[in-house]
Amino acid sequence: MEAILSKHDIENGILAFIEHHNEVDFEQIVLSAQKHFSTQESLKILTEFCLRAERLDDVKCAFEYTAIHNLIPQLEHLCEQHQFDDQFYEYVNVYRLAHRMAGEPTNHSFLKEAQQLHRETEDETLLFKIELMILYFHTMNGYNTIVNQADELRNKLQKMKPGYLKTAFAARLTTFLSYYYFYSTDDFASAEGYCLANTVNPAAPPIFKASAYHSLGLLYSFKSLKDSLRNLELSCKHFELAGMKEKSDILKKFDIPFILNLHAAHYEPYNRLIEGADSLEKAHYHIISKSPEKALPLLERLLAEDPDDFFAKLYYYYAKRDVYSITQQLLTPERNAHELRVIRFILRALIPRQAL
Repeated sequence: MEAILSKHDIENGILAFIEHHNEVDFEQIVLSAQKHFSTQESLKILTEFCLRAERLDDVKCAFEYTAIHNLIPQLEHLCEQHQFDDQFYEYVNVYRLAHRMAGEPTNHSFLKEAQQLHRETEDETLLFKIELMILYFHTMNGYNTIVNQADELRNKLQKMKPGYLKTAFAARLTTFLSYYYFYSTDDFASAEGYCLANTVNPAAPPIFKASAYHSLGLLYSFKSLKDSLRNLELSCKHFELAGMKEKSDILKKFDIPFILNLHAAHYEPYNRLIEGADSLEKAHYHIISKSPEKALPLLERLLAEDPDDFFAKLYYYYAKRDVYSITQQLLTPERNAHELRVIRFILRALIPRQAL
């Protein structure tokens, strides 16, 4: 689909443009705004359009646009505006529930409510939206039916008519799948593929792209320092575009030093990063610099504060070169796939010739 509105058309008012070009759909408007304006400017323009949308399909897309961009006051404004409208009251109920589920992803009463709404509606778009919500609940709660559910949704998505909702739903589906494959499996190709899909999806908001680049940075961390750092830097950029500078700061203090430590990278920018690194990664740096005696006091302090801190415990055993205790971490049921990859990498550093 093309970005067919010019910058002039948008500046003169989208509603005025579509009065004379009714065939222009919501996705074309989104692509046009993104083409001609910055992320923040296009978000402002499109949010205003969502709140003033009148055409049936535009209003349906407006619910999803404000929801996927986490524009909660604007989403609630739409809900209040349309809650007594026979065409949209089901959308109001579903999107209000979706917002509540996002805040409490382990609340089983919300799952039951979603299943009830699914039984009550015949709207194909809403049925798919609710199925995505149920998949989100299952993903967040570690259900083992995720892949089968996702396959069904992928088949339904392929049959959906092209447009903004299809593209936005694809962004949500690939986000759930990239999360699942990254944290629950060793299927590198699938995790990478779903992450890459979201980095180029025009409907994926900055937070989705930030998460995708973050996962890619960690996936590549065991293979390529250059690719890993490039993706983590893109993740920082998109977290900041999403207004989440604190997330970007965490990556700079923990994830980027973590990657550099994995590769024992010694160069000038690295030294500056380590100075501002998280205590864990300062300890990690001392270990790979063959000064474990400097790491141990940092790690002991962290473990005194939180005895269950996975990385503090792992680095403590690493500093002690305690292969047995590190190996025991592989057998702990609550370890996710990323943590298991880190454990194996550290074991290889301690036992270079042993295949793990």
